[in-house]
Amino acid sequence: TESGPFDDGDLNDELFETAVEDGNGGNSYSVYDSWWTDGIDNDGDGYTQYRKINFDVDATDGGTHDIYCKIYYEKNESGAWVHYFTTSVFSITGYSSGDAYWVSVGSPNTELSNASYDFLIEVYEAGSSTVQTESGPFDDGDLNDELFETIAQDVPDDVQNRDDGTNPKNYVLKQNFPNPFNPETKIIFEIPSRTNVKIVIYDMLGKKMTTLVNNTYNQGKYETWWNGKNDKGVTVSSGLYIAVMYAGNYKHSIKMNFLK
Repeated sequence: TESGPFDDGDLNDELFETAVEDGNGGNSYSVYDSWWTDGIDNDGDGYTQYRKINFDVDATDGGTHDIYCKIYYEKNESGAWVHYFTTSVFSITGYSSGDAYWVSVGSPNTELSNASYDFLIEVYEAGSSTVQTESGPFDDGDLNDELFETIAQDVPDDVQNRDDGTNPKNYVLKQNFPNPFNPETKIIFEIPSRTNVKIVIYDMLGKKMTTLVNNTYNQGKYETWWNGKNDKGVTVSSGLYIAVMYAGNYKHSIKMNFLK
């Protein structure tokens, strides 16, 4: 005897496809957690110029899978999601926490201007353009209301941008003014490109008094002040002091005369 589609409807027109054709390889994914590390906030206003967004994607079948992710942001809950970054393909295994991935926000990737941002993470299988799962501000608080600003906006109160519409072509450390000074003096420096700048104050014997500036700045003209105090907040003795600027291969010094 036999039975087939001609006498049993359950054997007729059944729909099948391979795991690959089924969009997710027969597996399902989830973003277990997201979190931020390495925040840089120079001026203490809560807005961060650079951070890493970390996320841990799990595979429910326990196997190892190659995936990639797309990161999006929206400004001030605008609802207008903007593509920020697409990761390279990386591997995840089951529920392991050792395969977490991170993307830098602010550097070297695009900086975000001063505002509150939400983030969205979409997960794709390698070679596929079908979203397998996603995580955003609606289900992970770490992706909600994150504060970012550009490096230029994240300038400490004691260093001000002196933008006058011109772009410096060379490194410059100008003579302080006034000189002699009491109680404080202004120091102006210029940089031709984005660079880490350090200005250190020494006495005439080469003993370090304080590090006045130590930060990365965009091309521009900047000014800072020294109030005649050392790292411990103690006013130094009257006399000559040396301010040394280090920026890339540039090194230059000026003498400053502090009078009590």
